[in-house]
Amino acid sequence: MSKEPATVATETAMDALQKLEKAEKASREAAMLLQQTFASLNEAVFIVQSGTRVIVDANSAVETMFGYAHHEIVGKLTSCLHLNEQMFTRFGSEMIKGYQEKGYYETIYQMIRKDGTVFESEHCVTPIRDISGTITSHVCVVRDISERVHAERALVEKSRLLRELNDSLEARIEQAVEELRKKDDVLASQNRLLVDLAPEAIIVFDVELDRIVDANAKAEQLFGCSREILLMSTPRQFYMQKQPDGRPPETSFFENSDRAIAGEVLVIERAIRSAAGTEVVCEVRLVRLPSPQSLLIRASFFDITERMQTQKKLTRALASEHRLNEEQRQFMGLVSHELRTPLSIIDGSAQLLALAACKDKECLAHANRILSSTQRLSTLIDTCLTEERLCTSGWTPNIVSEDIRCLTRNVVAQAQAGTERHLIKCDPEELPDRYDCDPMLLQVLLNNLLDNAVKYSPKGGEINVRGWRADNGDVCFEVTDQGIGIAADQLEKAFDRFYRIWQIPGIAGAGLGLHIVKRIAELHGGTASCSSVQGCGSTFTVRLCNPRNS
Repeated sequence: MSKEPATVATETAMDALQKLEKAEKASREAAMLLQQTFASLNEAVFIVQSGTRVIVDANSAVETMFGYAHHEIVGKLTSCLHLNEQMFTRFGSEMIKGYQEKGYYETIYQMIRKDGTVFESEHCVTPIRDISGTITSHVCVVRDISERVHAERALVEKSRLLRELNDSLEARIEQAVEELRKKDDVLASQNRLLVDLAPEAIIVFDVELDRIVDANAKAEQLFGCSREILLMSTPRQFYMQKQPDGRPPETSFFENSDRAIAGEVLVIERAIRSAAGTEVVCEVRLVRLPSPQSLLIRASFFDITERMQTQKKLTRALASEHRLNEEQRQFMGLVSHELRTPLSIIDGSAQLLALAACKDKECLAHANRILSSTQRLSTLIDTCLTEERLCTSGWTPNIVSEDIRCLTRNVVAQAQAGTERHLIKCDPEELPDRYDCDPMLLQVLLNNLLDNAVKYSPKGGEINVRGWRADNGDVCFEVTDQGIGIAADQLEKAFDRFYRIWQIPGIAGAGLGLHIVKRIAELHGGTASCSSVQGCGSTFTVRLCNPRNS
């Protein structure tokens, strides 16, 4: 059974009413959600009426950003947020233009708060249109970008300062480079002047190009050709095949170049033949020059031809002197040995004569003079032979452990027996019990010191002999006399070979005694010295090092 039309209409109305209520509820929920979203935004949001530009609504962020309460801002013109009327008008005109170009408007503007402070803000304005497309209002979202703008401005300022600093640094660097260039020019000029004025010939050799790339005037003179020809040449062209080192010039040239490039400073000798045929010997100094592009060697040539000739003459002279010394040594040995036989005969005959003429005083005196002379001549021969062996033949000491206190006393006793006018005192107690030395040489040393003291104290007097061990273990001997002394200007010569105080007559000797003393001291690693006051006596000091411990 079909329903009545009225009933159908009623049901339809009821359905429509329910749909409407649902739509209204959804709309209210959507509006509430929109309102909640609108209120919770961090950005300040304004709803502005189109045409009048009156603020219709605003969210809570407006109060935080602009300082206005909701009731204070709603209903006001947006001009209260602009710095002045001119900027308010400008904002409106630019907004319309933005709508036309993009459909919305974005900009950065300076806005003013309620308390009058100005801040930078970013705006995004969107139009709200009705069904017909007419703009009824505007939604304006404002974001406070003061911190960002300040940071950007600070960054811009820092960038500007950095650019200024960079420009300043570039200017200073350019100035410094220019100053360095000028200094380099001055140094190059001075170096060129020094090279040109240098006393030696100087060339600069490029290893990779294998040719000379620079040369001074002295080099032109040495090699006998112009600078232009030198700069097309290699030094090998001027090297003679026979070199002082005896090696082929080609081989040694490249080896020496490699060593110089490696940083070694070389000093070598080279025989040079100039373009004119002149031959000279040069001392060559090779050193690498600093260069980022090339391998350069600076070669300085010193002409040592005269020096080589002088050295050859000196070598020949030394060889001749050595030969003469050897001949002198052989002659001395020969004469000494040849004299011993007749001296022995004369001495023996004089002793027999003295025995036979004991009652003839005059004959006895002559015999004693002969004996004294033969003894003196025999002593002189022994001294010459000892000196020859010590100073010429090369004596190696026979080092043994010796009781040097006893040795010293024996030498002093023997010397005292040979003189009646002198009193020889001996103090060897500070010497060590035993000492490593050559006993025979030490005895000769002490004999010569005492013989010298006796001879140069012709009026007699005391002679003191003292021995001791030094703190470092060396053994020292000191012999002091009361004789004629030695002049200050002659002290340095006292130990020279064959040196004697010639102005003193009647004192025999060959001038070898003290020289032998010094040589024996040196053979024991020690020294000999002398101090003296003319007319008051002399003191001779000998220091001996233990050869086994030295």
